[in-house]
Amino acid sequence: MNIVGKGAPFEEYTDNLTKWKEQLGTKVEYVTSKEGPVELSLNFGATINRYAFGYFYYKDGEDPNKAVRYVLFDQYNPVDFIKKDGQPLSNDMELAQISAGYISGETVIQGSKVKLVYNDNGIPTYTFPKGIHIAFFVNKSNQHIINPDNLWSSIHSKDYYNPSLKKDDIHTCAVTYRYGEQIILGIEDGEDWDMNDLLFFVNGTFEDEPENIGPDISDEDKPEHQAWILACEDLGAIDDFDFNDVVFSVSHVEGSNQVTVTPLAAGGILEAEIMYNGQSYGEIHSLLGASATTFVNTENGITQTATPITINVDENFSITQNMGGFSVKVIDEEGNANTEITAPGQGEAPQMICVPGTWQWPVERTSISVAYPDFGEWGANYGTNNDWCNNPVDGKVIRR
Repeated sequence: MNIVGKGAPFEEYTDNLTKWKEQLGTKVEYVTSKEGPVELSLNFGATINRYAFGYFYYKDGEDPNKAVRYVLFDQYNPVDFIKKDGQPLSNDMELAQISAGYISGETVIQGSKVKLVYNDNGIPTYTFPKGIHIAFFVNKSNQHIINPDNLWSSIHSKDYYNPSLKKDDIHTCAVTYRYGEQIILGIEDGEDWDMNDLLFFVNGTFEDEPENIGPDISDEDKPEHQAWILACEDLGAIDDFDFNDVVFSVSHVEGSNQVTVTPLAAGGILEAEIMYNGQSYGEIHSLLGASATTFVNTENGITQTATPITINVDENFSITQNMGGFSVKVIDEEGNANTEITAPGQGEAPQMICVPGTWQWPVERTSISVAYPDFGEWGANYGTNNDWCNNPVDGKVIRR
C-alpha cells in the first residue's frame, strides 16, 4: 500500500483529517518511554505555502502553552529538502502532481533527516529524557515571528489555533499512525485537510504508539508485514568474518510492489553500494552519514540512523529467491568495482546472509562464530539449525 497516491491514507486533494478522525482523534504528541534521541525523516510533501514548522515539549504537569517553540523549517517548502531520482524538484507542487495520478514505478523519492534537540538546563543535547511530551506546530505566517494567533498546534490547544477557522472543531495540524514498522507524522498547513503537506517518518521510543490505519481491510485480510536483515562480509573469509561490513534491513508486505530498505551498519573500510537488480541505491557509509573509513554502529551500539529507502519491486517479490535480487558492490582502494557480493552458491562460504529483522550483528572484529556459537552448525546444515541467530553471546553483539 502506498502512503500517498490514489486511494492511499494521504491521498492528495482528499479530506484525510475527517476520514481518519475516529481512529486518530485530534491530538498528536509523542511521549518518550525511555531516554534516547528523536528524529524526523522528511519523505514527502505537497504544498504551495512557505510557513514555519517546528516542535515543542513539556513534562507531565507543565502547561504546554508556555513551552518554548523551536523552529525546524523556516519558510519551508518540500522542494527545498526532497529530491526525485536524485534531482531537485522543478516546482513546489511537483510531488502532488505525481501522487494525484499515482507515483511512477520508476520514481524514487529522497528526503532529509533532522534530529530534535532537548534543552537540558541550558545545555543542548540530542537525548530526550523519559516521559517528555513532544508536539508540533505550524506558524501560518511568512514572518520570522512565532505569532500565537497564527500558530496551529498538533495537540489542539485552544490558545494556539485560530478560533475563526472553519472546521475548527476538528482541526489539528497533524495526524499520526503506523505504516509497517514506521511511525508516520502528517502535517497540514492549509485548509484542504489532506494532511500531506509534510510527511515524516518519526524515529524514537514512545509510550502508546499509534495504531496502523489504512484502507478498510479486515484484520483477517491484512497481508503480513515481514522484515529481514541482509548482512555482508566485504572481504569474504580472509578477514574478521564479523558480518557487519554492510548491514541493512529489507521490509515488505506480501503482494506489495514496494520494499523499504534501511541502512543499519557499516563495518568495512571499503566503499560498498547497496544494489537491487543491478541499480545502486547508495554507498553504505554515506547513507549513514559517515566517511568510507569510518565504522558505523559496529562498536558502541546504535549511534547513527539512516533515512529508509523505498524501492519498487515485482508484486511476487520474495527474499528467499536469490536474496530478493539484492547484492552489494564493493569498491577497492583503487576505485575499481571488481567484487559483487550475492547469495552464496551451494557449498560456498557465504559473504551475505539473510536473517530475521530483529537480529543483532557482531561487534567489530568479532567473528560471527564467536558471537553466535551455533552459526557453524547452521552452515553445515541449513535445514535443521535455523535458530542459531537467536542465541548470541552477551557482549559480542550490538544491542538494538
